[in-house]
Amino acid sequence: MAWSPVVGTLAGFCLLASGCGSDGREDSESMGISASGISGLASATMASDASGGSESSGGATETDGPTGTDSGSTSSSTGTTGIKFDLGQVPDNPEDCIDNDGMEQDLSYIWIANTEVGTVSKINTRTGVIEGRYNTDNSPQSPSRTTVNQFGDMLVANRGDSAGVAVMASFQDRCSDKNNDGVITTSTGYGDVLPWGSDECVLWYSSIPASYEYGPRAVAWEGGELDPVTCENTVPNPRVWVGYRGAGGSTYEVRRYNGQTGQILNEVTIPGTDSRPYGGAVNRDGDFWFVSRGGGRRLVQVYNDGVGWEEHVPPGNPYGMSIDQNGDPWLAVYDNGAGDKVYRFDTQTNQFVDSGGGGGYHRGMMIDHQGNAWVVGNNSCRLALFDAANGVLLNDSITLPGCSNPVGVSIDIDDYVWIVDQGASIAYKIDPTTFQVLLTVEGLNKPYTYSDMTGSLLRLVSGPLG
Repeated sequence: MAWSPVVGTLAGFCLLASGCGSDGREDSESMGISASGISGLASATMASDASGGSESSGGATETDGPTGTDSGSTSSSTGTTGIKFDLGQVPDNPEDCIDNDGMEQDLSYIWIANTEVGTVSKINTRTGVIEGRYNTDNSPQSPSRTTVNQFGDMLVANRGDSAGVAVMASFQDRCSDKNNDGVITTSTGYGDVLPWGSDECVLWYSSIPASYEYGPRAVAWEGGELDPVTCENTVPNPRVWVGYRGAGGSTYEVRRYNGQTGQILNEVTIPGTDSRPYGGAVNRDGDFWFVSRGGGRRLVQVYNDGVGWEEHVPPGNPYGMSIDQNGDPWLAVYDNGAGDKVYRFDTQTNQFVDSGGGGGYHRGMMIDHQGNAWVVGNNSCRLALFDAANGVLLNDSITLPGCSNPVGVSIDIDDYVWIVDQGASIAYKIDPTTFQVLLTVEGLNKPYTYSDMTGSLLRLVSGPLG
């Protein structure tokens, strides 16, 4: 069955029903700073979670291989060592540059929000060690989705009553020595959470005119292709998209920021329905796709010109979303359980294609670099695997030992699968072939992250076709 696009306007709105999904309000929130950019951080006050709050000790438990350390060494469970890139002016092998996106640093990090206490953890995906933990505002504001660009910079969206977005750098050479003391002052591990405004790897912050019900959830960086000779990215200063629900609930609001400064470059207002932007991704052209969840669910495409948009009505209430190498969005339905499906939106025919998955209660999803689509589900608690190239369900019952309610899935630099479990407050690293749990990361607190938290999806859509 073909689903026709709706271009232009749609009328009507209401609040998202509390029964739709599990995006529940579990944290206490208060007012945050409203300044945009680095100057706003300088006058900010200390966050309430600076001492670590109620989170347990951070670190990884490996089931195969030695326990990781914070030295940056490679876990034996991954079978890889050292930095993978050759970045001379003219690479010895340009194919290495293309395959690894030309980054000077090894992007072996996953960023997971500790939603209940207002921090975000930077976790080494090879060792499982939490190498940094950061406040995302001057008081807990329910951070949730994270998105990572090709240089390792991460944007986190705060859904709280004082909503906003903050950008942090993975690597010190992209941080800013704001007090000019010659040292980058930043978090060094799980127990080292600096007061808001004092961590020099927090690059900028921008407030969002929204409260919790309407706060930012759909976020995604734009990417760029690589020069095969110099390994330089064609987009040295990527921009980043943020979607939220407008005041009164009658619109979708989309912003595009300068990724280095936090300056708002574009603002797009789209007549909304009784739903809110939920998950986002970009295609190769830099168009921003997002799904909205609620009674008036939509799949929306905002064009790279920062002006035009188009929307489509999906055949179910979407939760997680992803996008494949061909630029086709995917969405996972969390609706009634049995009968909930996973769909691909064919951008050539404007049709939603049923890919199966009737076990339902789907949460986050991600597509890897081998053409697999990974989806987590609740009730029963599981991981599902799809053949994304052919739109076929392969396995809907991959077990996650000790899981509670997994919400997010991501792919790391070495193609391992990561699962974020909100109820258990842990993250799993999974072998994509054997489905073995290679390690688990503790020290998280009600993590509710299911976006492109490693940057793998951006590398997929920005990389060479074929």
